[in-house]
Amino acid sequence: MNTATCFIVLLVVATVIGGIEAGEFDMRKDVMGLFRRAICPGADRPCAACCPCCPGTSCKAESNGVFYCRKDEP
Repeated sequence: MNTATCFIVLLVVATVIGGIEAGEFDMRKDVMGLFRRAICPGADRPCAACCPCCPGTSCKAESNGVFYCRKDEP
C-alpha cells in the first residue's frame, strides 16, 4: 500500500471508532444521511448562514451573540 491509501484507511477507521464512541449507533446508513451529516451541524452545535442546521433544528441566537442549532419545539 502506498502512503495515500494508508492515510485513507486510517481516516475511515478513525471515523468509525469516533462514531461508536460518540454513541451514534443509530447513524443512517444511506448516502443521503452521510451527506446530510457532512454539511449540517446537529443540535447544540454552532451554526452560520452558510451552513444551515439539520432537519428538526433551527439556528437561534444565544445571549453571548453566538448562534446555535437548537431542536425545534412542537
